[in-house]
Amino acid sequence: MVDKKVLKKKFQEEWEKHYKLQFFEDMGFVRKKCKVCGQTFWTLDPDREVCGEPEHNGYQFIGNPAGKRRSYTETWDAMAEFYAKNGHTIIDRYPVVARWRDDLYFTIASIAVFQPYAVAGEVEPPANPLLIPQPCLRFKDVENVGLSGRHFTNFVMVGQHAFNRPDKEVLWKNEAIELIYRFMTEAVGIPKEEIVFHEDVWAGGGNFGPSIEYFVRGLELGNVVFMQFKETDDGYEQLQTRVIDHGIGLSRFAWISNGTRTAYDVVFPSVMEYLKEFYTPDVPETVLNEFAKMSGKLNFDEVEDMGALMREIEQKLNYPNFFEQYRPFAELYAIGDHTKTLLFAVNDGAFPSNVGGGYNLRVLARRIFSDMDRYGWDIDLGKVFELHAKDVEPMFPELKEAVDLAVDVMEEERKKYHESKRKAKSRVITLVKKKGTLDVNDFVTLYQSYGITPEDVRDITGIEPPAGIYSIIEEAGKQKVKKKEEESELPDVEGIPKTYPLYYDDVEMMEFEARVLKVIGDWVILDKTAFYPEGGGQDADTGELNGVPVVDVRKTESGVILHLVKDGSRFREGETVIGKINETRRRRHMRHHTTAHLILAAARRVLGKHVWQAGAHKSEDIAHIDLTHYKRITDEELREIERLANEYVMKNIPVKTYWMGRTEAEQKFGVILYQGGAVPGKVLRIVEIDGTDAEACGGTHVKRTGDIGLIKIVKRESVADGVERIIYKSGDVALAFVQEREERLKKAAEVLRVPVDEVPAAAEKMFNQWKDAEKRAEKLAEELTRYVAEYEKERVILLPYLSQKMAERIAEKKGKPLILIGRSGKPNVFVYADNAGEIIKKLGVRGGGKGDKAMGVTEEPDEVYRRAREVF
Repeated sequence: MVDKKVLKKKFQEEWEKHYKLQFFEDMGFVRKKCKVCGQTFWTLDPDREVCGEPEHNGYQFIGNPAGKRRSYTETWDAMAEFYAKNGHTIIDRYPVVARWRDDLYFTIASIAVFQPYAVAGEVEPPANPLLIPQPCLRFKDVENVGLSGRHFTNFVMVGQHAFNRPDKEVLWKNEAIELIYRFMTEAVGIPKEEIVFHEDVWAGGGNFGPSIEYFVRGLELGNVVFMQFKETDDGYEQLQTRVIDHGIGLSRFAWISNGTRTAYDVVFPSVMEYLKEFYTPDVPETVLNEFAKMSGKLNFDEVEDMGALMREIEQKLNYPNFFEQYRPFAELYAIGDHTKTLLFAVNDGAFPSNVGGGYNLRVLARRIFSDMDRYGWDIDLGKVFELHAKDVEPMFPELKEAVDLAVDVMEEERKKYHESKRKAKSRVITLVKKKGTLDVNDFVTLYQSYGITPEDVRDITGIEPPAGIYSIIEEAGKQKVKKKEEESELPDVEGIPKTYPLYYDDVEMMEFEARVLKVIGDWVILDKTAFYPEGGGQDADTGELNGVPVVDVRKTESGVILHLVKDGSRFREGETVIGKINETRRRRHMRHHTTAHLILAAARRVLGKHVWQAGAHKSEDIAHIDLTHYKRITDEELREIERLANEYVMKNIPVKTYWMGRTEAEQKFGVILYQGGAVPGKVLRIVEIDGTDAEACGGTHVKRTGDIGLIKIVKRESVADGVERIIYKSGDVALAFVQEREERLKKAAEVLRVPVDEVPAAAEKMFNQWKDAEKRAEKLAEELTRYVAEYEKERVILLPYLSQKMAERIAEKKGKPLILIGRSGKPNVFVYADNAGEIIKKLGVRGGGKGDKAMGVTEEPDEVYRRAREVF
């Protein structure tokens, strides 16, 4: 990680050159140092002495808006119009779930859309320069949301991006700063003397460069990062592609132009108008306005003692216990934010769960339910979702279609929350009695393991949660995506050229000729191969090389394909070999892989467009696909998915495979291409089933859907919270499965002595008869128990049937010593005596016990009865 301070000191001369932008000098800006924090800033006001951070003078725009008053969506319209007139292409948003990335779960910034390939210069961006209204999800500020007035878990980062290459300069520092300055002064109407630019440096991932933040009346409105350098062993050098990464805060510009007490009131005004029906603090308006100006200081990440700061604010307000009154109001703002985040996430296919990014969504959902329960708020979440969709409809009309789904998801989540809460009280009280108090780890464990929110713990115990608890929970629950370290078990292939994949030229090629490049133990590397290596959830091909069995095939990140053979000593470098693929195995893999695409397409039609692939595995005999879905798939839904998948088969649709540039493919199909997860490379292999499915996929597939023959869903499993697994078979293995089931049905019919179509009725009749017999047996057992307990005088008793319940009732009546033995039942020997354990051993019975009770099982009840008579 680049150290900003070291960089600034080491390259002071360079930094001076980079920060002394010609635009600032031409416009007459003065470069100053903040007298409070030392921050370097640029201003047109020669009398300004502080940098404009809200911690210094608070928000000066509350009740005193700057510029032309516009709504949230109108502010976006103004940005889009201004930047379009100045040479930028406006592009549509990407999903908030970053499926094109293997290192992120959610889209956290607009630049994440274009990393790594466009930023690295490996592919062309969709436009250059461009402007994108990108919704982003971040969860580290959960505890600040509602309280600070400006923090969100969901926000639109308007990204202005330009990609400058050695052969093409698009726009750079002076032009970017001039554009945002003109937007603020011309389009928004902010007085130029009130704009303050901060100097800073951005660093990350081995790259770094200058950045300029801009503030107005104490509010940061955006940040322009100039990705310009990369680290080297002896210093740094210019990047080949220099990128403008400009994040403009849409909510900030709308907020400052309206001067409302919080950003929430302007970002989702209809939602807050409804939520305020449930609570408004009994505090004078003047006090609320003054607090709003100071609320920018409230940041759990930056304040060491939040309690002390709150007391200080209450003193300045001259209003003791202000936060006691304001806290429920802040929670309503948080509910407004959290519901919007959940609506975006659900629309884009992510759900609350206990794994991955779903963990963060569950934190939000349970905070909502906890607040509603605590304050007795009967909030109609369906109405909240509808109002959110209405507020942003001009920008994101697709959210209207997600309202019903979001309501359904939250109802399922509410059931889970209340079930965990039902069990919470005794668990928390027991823990407090044991420890005397609770520490931060206890709060984390109670939430992670049992779903008990920090607020619920506080209500039960009176113990205040630690400061920043939601950030701590978020960090503890974060599941980082890690690549499988499979290559550690493979031999070193450095210096060996890529293997040419013949299986992409002709999937029907089952025999080929190739040259041996290298032999490493039992691993053979060829110049080309038709053997498909394990990958994309598909097992490897097997077969032969010169008659020697090939048992495994792997591919390295460098593109070298290794064949594991039974005996590597039979191969020599440079020789020509004949490879033969196990055709039966290959074709079964092809059918299973194409079936995965068809089942996914069918599931999206039956369950909804929120369904995404969460994993898959295709082997020779069976396969499965994991789907994101917020509740159990019903049998009726499974049957419909199976029917639709087989309908696709009967239509005999062509399955096309071709290569396409990443940017072109995304523009044509969208990010639904990445159903199987992130796919590396600037060129993608597309598998398209006309009118049904299109994905970036590297697997082997049939030529037409009709080649599959038959699809049979075997069963459904819940493999994780919010992930449903469909296990299936295709082609000849599906037929064999159906035939085997038919044979079992015939045998059942023979046993029941009825025709096959009468098996269900006959089985039900037999089950009912068995239940009736069981009830009669229980009644007889009760009568037998009562008789033995009251009239039997012996202390060793042999019964035709004995259960533990019967034994306990007899012993309760007759007392010790007593030995009970049953000719049937398990266990069927019970001893009640002071030395019960020793007695049961003497009887030769498998079992044991403690104190005056022991039990066991015997296959020879009459012999045990004889021995027992000898003991007593």
